[in-house]
Amino acid sequence: MVAVLSFRLADEFVDSDLAGILSDCLRATDTVARIGQDELAIIQTDLKQYDNAAFMAQKIIEALSTHGDVYIGIAIYPDDTRMPGELVNKAMDAASRASRSSLPYCYHEAAMTATAQTKVGLGGELRLAVQRNEMAMFYQPKIDLAEGTIAGMEALIRWCHPTRGIILPEEFLPIAEETEMIVPLGNWALRQACLDAREWNLDQNPTLSLAVNVAAEQLSEPDFLEVLFQILGETGFEPNQLEIELSERTMMHDPVALVDVLSVVHKRGVKITIDDFGTGYSSLSHLKLFPVERFKIDKSFVAGLPSDPYDAAIVRGVIGLGHGLKMDIVAEGIDSLAQLDFLRSEGCDQAQGYYYSPPLPADEFGRLLAQGVEPPQR
Repeated sequence: MVAVLSFRLADEFVDSDLAGILSDCLRATDTVARIGQDELAIIQTDLKQYDNAAFMAQKIIEALSTHGDVYIGIAIYPDDTRMPGELVNKAMDAASRASRSSLPYCYHEAAMTATAQTKVGLGGELRLAVQRNEMAMFYQPKIDLAEGTIAGMEALIRWCHPTRGIILPEEFLPIAEETEMIVPLGNWALRQACLDAREWNLDQNPTLSLAVNVAAEQLSEPDFLEVLFQILGETGFEPNQLEIELSERTMMHDPVALVDVLSVVHKRGVKITIDDFGTGYSSLSHLKLFPVERFKIDKSFVAGLPSDPYDAAIVRGVIGLGHGLKMDIVAEGIDSLAQLDFLRSEGCDQAQGYYYSPPLPADEFGRLLAQGVEPPQR
C-alpha cells in the first residue's frame, strides 16, 4: 500500500526550516513534494497497515505544533483510487474535512479515521505503560514429547491496560514499532523474564530453558550485545539457559551483520531459535550460516493436523529438515490429542500449546513448574 499525506503550510515556513523539521518524521523511503504555493504532499510507500500513515501524521503534527494548527489528509493507494493525481486530490479533500472537524488528521475513507485514532491513542499510552507497571510477562510451557515433562517455557509479553484489560502483543507490538518503543519494550521484557526465572530457581534445573522473543530492531541496535550481557549479569541468569527466539523476517533483516552478532551470542552459551518457521522467506543459503539450534513450526501449519494433507506434508518436511541439520523441532499451537499424536509419530521434539496450558502469569507458572503438567488424556 501507498499513502499520500497532504497538508497546508504556515506562511512563515521556508524550505530549509521545513526540511529540518520533517527529516525527523520521515523514513528514508518517503518522498516530499510541494503541490502548491502553501501545500505539501508526503508519499509513504510500503505500508504494512493503514494506521502506519496516522502515526506519521501524528509525528508531523507534533513537530509542527509550535507553528500553528496543522490538519492532515490521508488517501490510500489502491483502496481510494489507482490514479496518482486523484490520490493527491483525495488527500487534500480529507485535509479540508479534518480542518472543518477540528481533527488532527482524516482519512479519505472516513471509517479508517476512528480506527487509526484509537491506535495512535494507544501509542501515547504505551509510552507510559512500563512506568505505570502495566506490562507483564506470561509464560507457556514447552513439553518434551519423549519424556512428557516440561523442557522449558516461552516468555510472552502482555499489556494489562487499566480500562481495556489484557491486550495481546499482536495488537500493541506493531504500535510499539511505529512509536519507536519496540527496543525499550523488548529490553524490559528480556530483563523481567530473567528476573522471573530467577524467582523459580531455574538454575537448579539446568535442562530447562527460557525463551524470549527478540525483535529485529533490538538486534540492529549497536549496543545489543552490551545490553544483553548486562541484563544477564545483573539478574544472575545463566546464559546457557536463555534462548532467544527470532522470526524468519528478523533473520533476513540484515543476514550478513546478523551472523556476526548471533555468533557472539552463541559463543557465550545463549541458544538461538527460529520462530514461526515456514511463514517467512528465509534463504536456506543464509540460514545455514546462522548458529541456530531449534526451529519452531508455526501454529498455522499445526492447526490442520492430522487431516490436512498439505499441513501434514509441510510439518513432516520441516521436522526432516531440522533433524537433518541437527536441530531440535518445537511445534506450537497444540490444541488436541490428535495433533500431538501426529507430531510424536513424526519425531517432533517438543510441543507447546493450550492442550497443555495457556500462557500464565509468573506466579501461576511457578506453581505449574513445581507440580508439572498432566499427561495427555486418551
